[in-house]
Amino acid sequence: MRSLASALPRALLLLAWVMPVASQGQQFVVVTPSAANLVPGQSQRFRLVDQTGRPQGRVSWSVSDPGAKVYREGDDLVLTATKPGSLQIVAQAGGGSSQAEVKVIEGQALPMGSIKWSGPNFAGCKSTQIVPAVPSDSDIDVYDMSRCPDGDYASAYTADGMLVWRLRVGESGSGAQIIPTFGSNKAGFPAKTSPVVPSLPNRRRLSSASVCDGIVVGTEREKVRELLVSRSLSFSSDGSEQIWIVEEPGVQCKLWFDDKLAVARKSKTLVGD
Repeated sequence: MRSLASALPRALLLLAWVMPVASQGQQFVVVTPSAANLVPGQSQRFRLVDQTGRPQGRVSWSVSDPGAKVYREGDDLVLTATKPGSLQIVAQAGGGSSQAEVKVIEGQALPMGSIKWSGPNFAGCKSTQIVPAVPSDSDIDVYDMSRCPDGDYASAYTADGMLVWRLRVGESGSGAQIIPTFGSNKAGFPAKTSPVVPSLPNRRRLSSASVCDGIVVGTEREKVRELLVSRSLSFSSDGSEQIWIVEEPGVQCKLWFDDKLAVARKSKTLVGD
């Protein structure tokens, strides 16, 4: 599929499908996301789902690094990176087992253009369309359309790489594409599919990345200023300079600073062309 990886400027970006799983006609489970790049101090949630995105219960987890910092939230596993290196996460439930690869890179932030997380590469499938879910009332951040031996599939992912649902939407090669709906549908299901849809206004190049993705909580304000200058980006602020708003093509990044002049939180919004 893709790597957000991904070509959209969200999550550094976002998708890069790399790990094949069982054929479409079989029952299988997969860890989502199936690969992630982090820097020390960052956290990533992992979940075991079936081929439709349904979360699995009674999941047992194991991590190759016994010193890794992890904790459970229900059946999900949350890992916080502590030191540079690579590790594997394995999840097992009644439906089978799957694993995810994690690489921890030294530094305060991932290099610009880096892949933040990757979704699974379902066997024989090829991504044909990626559509950002902006604006959206659901938790869906991006839709992915893929062509598989047994038909065309649509998948929905959150900004942190969780596969929310995956469903077959047409015969293989039917040319179906996703038309997102931005109403009250909390599951974020597309309203329908149709033959080839002209270029969508919110569609982004998968190769681009937002400066917002390179700024992590705790970064000093002067470091942020240096980063913006290096990217030739300007910002607006309130009178106290506790809030900065950075405008990029198609993206607005809002930063809140604490009393120690460090980033306390941030938000990123994709805006129409």
